[in-house]
This record gives sequence, C-alpha cells and structure tokens, in this order.
Amino acid sequence: MNTPFKTLCMLITLLLAAAPQTGCGDEDTPAQSNINNTDDSPEDNNDPNNTPNNQPDPNNDPQDPDPPANNDPPDDDNACPPQTLTLQSIGQQNTYESTDDTDPVEPGVQIQLQVQTNLPAQTLVTIENLTNQTSIGALTQSNTQTINGITLTPGTNTLRAVALTQQCLATSASINVELAPSQNCQEDAQCPDGQLCAPEDNMCAACQSECTQDSDCDSGRCIQGCYCEAPAFGYVLIEDQTPNASGNSPGADVDAVSILKGGDEFFASNVEDFNIDHPDNLFNDPTQILGPPDAQCQVQNFLSLGGSQIGGYVIVSFERGGQSVGVENGDSIKVYEIGALLCGRFDDDPYSVSVSASTDQGSFIELGQGGAGSNTIPVSGLP
Repeated sequence: MNTPFKTLCMLITLLLAAAPQTGCGDEDTPAQSNINNTDDSPEDNNDPNNTPNNQPDPNNDPQDPDPPANNDPPDDDNACPPQTLTLQSIGQQNTYESTDDTDPVEPGVQIQLQVQTNLPAQTLVTIENLTNQTSIGALTQSNTQTINGITLTPGTNTLRAVALTQQCLATSASINVELAPSQNCQEDAQCPDGQLCAPEDNMCAACQSECTQDSDCDSGRCIQGCYCEAPAFGYVLIEDQTPNASGNSPGADVDAVSILKGGDEFFASNVEDFNIDHPDNLFNDPTQILGPPDAQCQVQNFLSLGGSQIGGYVIVSFERGGQSVGVENGDSIKVYEIGALLCGRFDDDPYSVSVSASTDQGSFIELGQGGAGSNTIPVSGLP
C-alpha cells in the first residue's frame, strides 16, 4: 500500500526528464556560439546583444540548433499554469487515536485526508509522510480529493502533498498531525486521564462522555465521568429449597456451578458467602463447589447446602485469567447436583438460582429453580 520515497523520486525524475525544458520557471542554458573571436569582434563578447563583425546574427539563422536563451515565460498558457495544492485534515482533526484506523488489516494506523487543487482531473497526487517515509497516491477526480491509507506512527507526523504533471511539479505546505500513543492496560487506572481500558483489546482509548456522576446512569456506575457501566452481575446465589432435610448430607448436594457463555464454560472460582450449618452435615466444606465437577457421582467432593429450614445457601463468583466473569442476558447457569438427573441415582433436591452485582442478600435477582429434571437455568430479563 505504501510507496517508498525512492520509487516516488524515480517517478518524478523520469517525468521531469520528459517534460518541456521551458516550464515551471526552468531556465534554458544560453547557447554556446561556434563563432571564433576575431580582431573585429566586439570587446564584450559576453553581451548576447552584440554580434561579431561580418558574422550572421544567430537569432536570424534558422539552422542554428541552439537559439539564445529566452527567460520570458512561454506563450502557451497551459504549459505551467499557477498551481494550488492544499492538504487538510477532515473535520479539522489534527489528533488521531488508534481507534481512528480506517484499515485494520494493514499494519499501523491509516487515516484519510483531503487535497484541494486546481489541477486537471486524473492528476497523480501523492501524500508523503516525511516522518516515517511512507507515501500513498491517487488520481484526482475533482478539485477536492479524499485520499485514503495515509499511515501514521505514534507522535507527530509531518505530511505534505505532491502533484506531478507533464508540465509541472507542485507541492503543498506541510501539516502536522498527531497519533496518540496506545497503551496496553488491564484496568482503567493504568490509563491517562480521560482514557479508559477498552476490554476488547486491552488498550487505553479516549472515552465518550455520557455521564458525570452515578445518578446520571439508569443503572450501574459512572466510570471516570465518561460512560455508564452496566451493573456486572458477577455473583451467583444458590439457595436450598429442600424442606425437612436430614441425614449426613442434608439438602441439595452441589458438586460445581458454572456460567455457560457462548461456547465457553466458566466454573466458580471463589466462595463469597455461605450458610450450611445443619448439625448433621458432614459435607460442609464450601470449597468443594469450586472448579469443574469432580465427585464422579460418588459420595465425595461435594457441598451439601443443609435444606431450607436452616436457610442453606452459598454465593460464588467467577474469574478467568485474573479477570472477573459476569452473568449476562443470553448466558445460562448450570448447577452440577449429585442426583438422579446427573448420576441416575440419589435424589434431585430443589434449589433456586439468583444473580447480583454485589453480595448483599437483598440485591439478588432470581432467575429460576432447578432440581428434578433440570439443572441449567437460562439468563434473561437482567437490566
């Protein structure tokens, strides 16, 4: 896409070599007279207006291949008309971000600029980046031409336009545009003021102001005075609905909990809160609910919630690669309960599934119930 400067210079040299020698202010070299000086010659042979005695006037010799120099402009008004060539940014924008890239396939950040000129259509106009020594050209279609694919590098980029015709070489004044340096990040605090850490590429980028305080948002928080963050439903509550639970594994016996998101499955990684205080409960280690299921339908490696009479419950959260994973509409929550549905034996005890953006018990939104015949709860209706 980018034409190296060397190739551009060779093109200019070839076209200028083919151009008439009287154009754009080029001066002809005065003709060398083949007349030898004689005693009769004028004292000042350097005066082109003097003619040696008894010699024909070169200006009147139709056979003379080198007429005297003529510094006056040619009579042909089309040989090199006055040129205008102005380079300008679109929308008066002089600072660009990596998000302004118009061609994500090409390396670097590409932008588009406009050239205004009185040159005829189909004139080759090239925009040169003098900073990184790249260039891109296009044939003009009108007096205002948009040229795509100008590659910028972080920092100040000095740009100019060059137009070349058979008669003339025209250049615009240089302009400077800035490409703000991108910054890798994991969280907003790592970005400069006024920028946020974009989760799709973990790069700092300028924010679009939507709020100044939390009350400006219908829900969630106002982040850096830039945008309203939707509440992150990062906590899942499993409440035991089993009445009159008894035995040494009372109530719902849960091996694992996961979020199904597209084709991915995220297992619970942290226990945030729990109540499993049934006096006969021997399966009361809440960490047994973390990670992928591993009970293998045996009486091992699971958590008994204790039944509804004690208000048995557990709250878990999810992470992957150090990043929190939240529940969204369109996801599903799967509860691996040791029971008839999963193992073909034991009891399927009822339980409810709720989500929240905090661990406050009063903030949870119930999504549905599981137990006999179902252990996957679809997520919908979240704000």
